[in-house]
Amino acid sequence: MGISRQITGVLAAALLAALLPGCAENKDKGLKAVPEGTERKPSAERTAPSGQPEVVNAPAWRPGDRWRYSDGYGLRVASADGDLTVFQRIDDPKQWFSRYGFLRQESQARDALRKVVFRTIKPEEGLRLSLGQPLVFTREYLSGKNLRVHSTSWLVEGRETITVPAGEFDCWLIVMRTRGIRTGWTGFERWWYSPQVKNYVRLEYKYGNQPASSRVLVSFVTSD
Repeated sequence: MGISRQITGVLAAALLAALLPGCAENKDKGLKAVPEGTERKPSAERTAPSGQPEVVNAPAWRPGDRWRYSDGYGLRVASADGDLTVFQRIDDPKQWFSRYGFLRQESQARDALRKVVFRTIKPEEGLRLSLGQPLVFTREYLSGKNLRVHSTSWLVEGRETITVPAGEFDCWLIVMRTRGIRTGWTGFERWWYSPQVKNYVRLEYKYGNQPASSRVLVSFVTSD
């Protein structure tokens, strides 16, 4: 019996040693270094005490809510009609976009009006995201006269407390990935989303061939 236990222990140790390098290699390599002035604290528990996934609800945005970021980017809530909210750029008022919960709907960029034509999910599914359970869908929209078809996912990865110029916040770490089915174009956003702020306090992003970039919250005003 003693020899059998020794063999079992040796095999278990060998298996653990083989698995550890693979775990290290699977860490997210896209996460950029934290800019100077941004501090992070260890992440909190990733599941509720009951063992059920935690739910992140989209905020109830109201006119008067506004946010300013380190790169000059700024947003304000222009209007809110039920769960559909229209945001206007403070730094470039001609640009705006709307969201139904976390999911972007229509938008006016510098070059084109983008209008969502179809989603494989109902818009209200964007009102909440569950920890560890990705929301995956296909969306079609018109960019000018060109039809775009994207496969998109949103995933809540965990929680993290960070300090930015606007203060210290307990955040949900949310990742959005999207890919053009016909073109192969890809987009990526990582949000440090704070329910207190009703928006991200830090964002890392990359769209297509543009260089990866980030911004952190400098100041904000909310209606609650």
